[in-house]
Amino acid sequence: MKRVAAQVTQVELAEKLGLSQAYIHKIESGTESLKVATVEKIASILGVDIAELIFKAHPFPYRHIPIRGAVNAGEPMIAFDDVTDYDTVAFDTDRIDYFALKVQGHSMDKVAPDGSTIIVDPRETDPQTLHKQPIVALQDGEVIFKIWDNSLKLFQPKSTRDDYDPIPAKFGTQILGKVVAYIVRCS
Repeated sequence: MKRVAAQVTQVELAEKLGLSQAYIHKIESGTESLKVATVEKIASILGVDIAELIFKAHPFPYRHIPIRGAVNAGEPMIAFDDVTDYDTVAFDTDRIDYFALKVQGHSMDKVAPDGSTIIVDPRETDPQTLHKQPIVALQDGEVIFKIWDNSLKLFQPKSTRDDYDPIPAKFGTQILGKVVAYIVRCS
């Protein structure tokens, strides 16, 4: 059974929260950010689940981003292997061209830990604008997940360990996209 949100004016909501009506207006117009505790109070006052409140206010839907394979955060490896058509990860975006890769290894654990899933934007491929950004690249048939250093033409690790070396870029290397997010599943 779906709950119906209570009809509450800005003035009433402000009174119940102990805030000014001007502040409530800023919240509704998106010019003011909120603490989680405030969002929980608003959801309670309106009689809705907090998730319903957040998702109605947020303009983008969750999409299922295809997981195309694994990328070894250590030594390069061939990716896009052993993935079925239904391997996806839910991600909050309106973009349909993003893809995901599972991270294996520790050479990038300061960016995305071992076991996480990285989300890649395939439209971000210009080496000049990706300087010092986490990227996924294809070099000699193997996939690299590193920080791109355009001035040195190197793929730099970003690890809590110091036993990983930079990888020099070779002629014909293709940047597949910028890593825009990572997802870690908690058990």
